[in-house]
Formats: sequence, C-alpha cells, structure tokens
Amino acid sequence: MNKKHYYSLLITYMITITSMVCVSCKGSSTPVKTKKHAKKAYVYKKPQLKIRTDTLNVSDKNYKQLTKKGAGGVFFPATNTVVVYHFIPVSSNAKIQKYCEHNNNQRALVVRHELEHARKAGLTHKTDRFSAMGRARVAAINEIVAPASEIIEAIDYHARTGQRYPDAKTFITKADSVIVSATGPFISIYINYNYQPIADAIITYALESFVDAVNRGYYRHTINKAYNNQSKHNKKSVGTFLFDPDKNLWAPLWELQTSTGHCNPYNDASPTIRQKLMERVDSVIYTCTNADKNILFFTNNFSH
Repeated sequence: MNKKHYYSLLITYMITITSMVCVSCKGSSTPVKTKKHAKKAYVYKKPQLKIRTDTLNVSDKNYKQLTKKGAGGVFFPATNTVVVYHFIPVSSNAKIQKYCEHNNNQRALVVRHELEHARKAGLTHKTDRFSAMGRARVAAINEIVAPASEIIEAIDYHARTGQRYPDAKTFITKADSVIVSATGPFISIYINYNYQPIADAIITYALESFVDAVNRGYYRHTINKAYNNQSKHNKKSVGTFLFDPDKNLWAPLWELQTSTGHCNPYNDASPTIRQKLMERVDSVIYTCTNADKNILFFTNNFSH
C-alpha cells in the first residue's frame, strides 16, 4: 500500500469516528448543564436627604394648640425628609405676630436641630437589640445632642457676625455667654470646641434644654415607647463600633460638625459633666417609664 492511499484511509477513519461521537452526544439523555444567572441581592438605598419648608398659618383659633405642640420642624426618617415651618400670622393679635416672628427667626437653628436627628438616624433607630434602659437612653440623648448642635450653630453665627444669634432661646444665650467668656477675644478668629470648658458648656445647656422640655411634657412618650419596645427575636446587645448604650459607649452620637471642623463634646467634657449627664438622663427615664429605680446604672463610671 502506497503512502498516499494509507493517508486517505486514515483521514476517512478519523472523520467517521468524529461523526459517531457527535451523534452520540446529540442523542444523549444527559442534559447539558447551563450556567444559571445568580439573582442580584436587593440593596436598600436610603432616600436622599431633603429639606422642605411648609407654611403654617397661625390664627386665633389654632394659636394655643400650636404653642402646646411647639415644634418648628420635624424629621421624617421613612422619607429622609426634614420639614421646617414658616409661620404666617393671620391675626391682628400682637402676641400671635410676635410668636410667628420669633419662630421664623429660629429657622437656622431648627434646621440644624432636625438635620442632627437625620445624621444620627442610623444610630437612634432600630435600637431593639439593646436593653430597655439602653433604648431609653438613646432616645433621651438623641434629644440632647440636637440642642447641642443648635448651640454650635449659634456660636458659629456669633463668630461669623460678631453678634449673638437673634431672638435665641434662653439655653442658647446662657451657653453663648459661657463659651464666649472661655474663648476670649479670639472668638472671631477660631473657636476650639474641643476645649473642655466649651465642651462642658455645650453639654450642660443642651441638657438643661432637654430637661425643661420634659418638664413641659415633651419627649415623655418617645422615651417610654423606646423603653418598652423590646425585641422578641434578638436579646443580645451588639453595638456599632464605639457605640453601645449598654456599655456606656456614646462617642459616635456626639460627633458634631462646626465651622472649624468636627468636635465631640462628650469625649472632651470633664468626667463630672459626663456623670451628671447620665445621672440626669436616668432620672428622666425613671419619671417617664416603669424602670426599676433600685438598679445601679452608671454611678462612678467617669472617675478616670
């Protein structure tokens, strides 16, 4: 057999074998595995923070009701929206006109107050993993940090303009006096919010604002609801890094923005002021809930 004929037979044989294999694969009962596309995990995207101004007409009819309510703004966590009210007097009553003027003058502070709630929503909502006292403390301190941010907003205004914030509430004017005194003649140049006397003043007068509001009936329902909102599923306290009310870790909740950078009054305050803060918070919780007053909480935790 010559080589030419031999190669011809070899090629024919290879084509025949290849065809048989292909037919066998095609008729096989074994399904061919195909790649399945993995389902994309659903990721919740928090709505972009919005600030909205709503008009509020103040008349002889609704004046008393509005003064009892007292809020110049509100934060809605579900939609991540801060609503601030613009007060319009629809009465010739001088008291009503003054009320509207006063509230409108507070707008920058109200916005700052509600924005602070918005910024801290990740810490202050869904706190059911903490103990009852832990949850109540978060609710209370959330309402102390917000007026603390108002103090900073007012002091920044004073440094920027050389004047006190107009028509400010009493707790802000008190804080302004102490902070300006501690800062001295350099207030228009630089405010060291990390300076202990300034941090002490911010916490002291923010706490005063909170206690005064509680005495007028505000925040009681919020604190009681937080205390009694115990989860049936997760009993273990697991806090965010450096934030766990059951372990007395509060720093992230007190992180605040200023015109000169970030500050943290809680970290920089004296142990005495931090102790006073927590003792007063616990005292308020006792008056708003059925908490056991015989339990020892944060006594002497700030001696170092």
